[in-house]
Amino acid sequence: MPKHNFQPPGAFLQEINSLIHQEPFESILYCVYWSVVIGVCSPIAILLLQLRLLFRLLGWILDSVRKYSACDPKGHPTRESAVVITGCDTGFGRDVALRAAEAGYIVFAGCLKEESVTERNQLSNNIKAFTMNVTNDEHVEKAAQMVSRWLDETTTQQRILHALINMAGVGFCGNVDFMPLNLFQTSMDVNFFGTVRCCKAFLPIFKSQATSNTYNDARILNIVSMAGLVPTSVGTSAYAASKYAVQGFSTAFRLEAMGFGIQVATINPSFHETNIVTGLSTQVEKLCADLPGAKREEYGEEFLEWLLTQTRIPLLVSWRAENVVQQTMNCLMNRSIPSEVVVGSDAKFVLVTLRIFPAWFRDILFRIDSLRYAVPASMRRMKAKSD
Repeated sequence: MPKHNFQPPGAFLQEINSLIHQEPFESILYCVYWSVVIGVCSPIAILLLQLRLLFRLLGWILDSVRKYSACDPKGHPTRESAVVITGCDTGFGRDVALRAAEAGYIVFAGCLKEESVTERNQLSNNIKAFTMNVTNDEHVEKAAQMVSRWLDETTTQQRILHALINMAGVGFCGNVDFMPLNLFQTSMDVNFFGTVRCCKAFLPIFKSQATSNTYNDARILNIVSMAGLVPTSVGTSAYAASKYAVQGFSTAFRLEAMGFGIQVATINPSFHETNIVTGLSTQVEKLCADLPGAKREEYGEEFLEWLLTQTRIPLLVSWRAENVVQQTMNCLMNRSIPSEVVVGSDAKFVLVTLRIFPAWFRDILFRIDSLRYAVPASMRRMKAKSD
C-alpha cells in the first residue's frame, strides 16, 4: 500500500475556517448556504423521488408475479436458512421469531428467561430457543458456537446463516435529574453494547460464507427506534442516547460490511404496542413518587403532573405491533433492503420531517408546546419575586 503524506489544511484555510465561525459571517453564510442548497436541490430531489416511485412500483409488480420472495426459504427446498433473533421473550422479538419459523426459517431464538426458552421451543419445530443475555460475553459466544456447529453438521441440504436480528432492548425514561446513573448504564449495556457484541460474535460466520461464496445475501437487522433518529419526547435521555449510539454504529458498520456483501439495516419504529410503551407511564410515576422531598418541592406538583402527562401521550399514538413485525419480515425475505426502515405514520410524515429541520427550530416547537408547564416551581418562584 503506497504511503501518503497527509497534512492538515494550511494557514490560509485555517484562518477562513475560523472566520466563518464568527458573527456576523456565520449567520450570513448559514443563510446563504441553505438558501442555495434548498433552491438547487429541491427540483433534483423531486425528480429522484419520482424515479424512486417508478422503481418501487416495478419491484412491487415483479414481486406480486413471483410465487416466492427472493430469500423465502420455501423457494429454496434444498437449503436450510437460519436466522438468529435476540430478545425473543416478549414483544417484537417473540412475534418475529414465530413468523420467521412459520415462513420456513430455522430460528435460533435468544431469550433472557428460562421459561421463555421452554415456551418458544413448544411453538414450532423450527425454533431452537436458548438462554442468552446480550450483556454477557460468554452467552453470546456460546450462541455463535451453537450456530457454527449447526452449520457444520453433515446433512443432505445446504445450511446457511441468513440473518441476525438484534431485537433485545430496554426502555428507561425520566428526567436526567430523576434517574439513577445505573439506568443509563443498563440502557447502554443492553441496547448498544448488546447489539455490538452480537454483531461482532456472528460477523465471522457471515464473512466466511461470503469469502467461500457459500452465501451472498446475508443481512444484519438492528431494531432501533425513531428515538435513534430524533428524540420524540422529554424524559427520553437514557433511551435516546442508547438508540442514537446504535444508529450511529449501524450506519458506520453498514459501510464496513458492504465489502463482504453483508447488508446492515436499521428498523426505526415510532410508538407501537410493546411493554416499553405500555409501561412508560408507570415507570415515570414511580420515579416521581420516589423523589426526595426537597427535589419534589424544587420541581413542583404541576411540573410532575405535566411530565406524567407527556409519558401517557405515546399510548394515544401507539400503532399495532404487527406493522413492525411485517416490515422486519420484508427485510428478512427481500433480496435488497433499505438502509433505514421507518415504521409508523407519525414517523414517516412528521418525525422524519422534524429530523430535517435544524435543532434550533425543533427547540422553538417544543417551547411553544410546553412553555406553560415545562418550568420547575423553583424557577416560577424566582421569576415571581423578580417581577
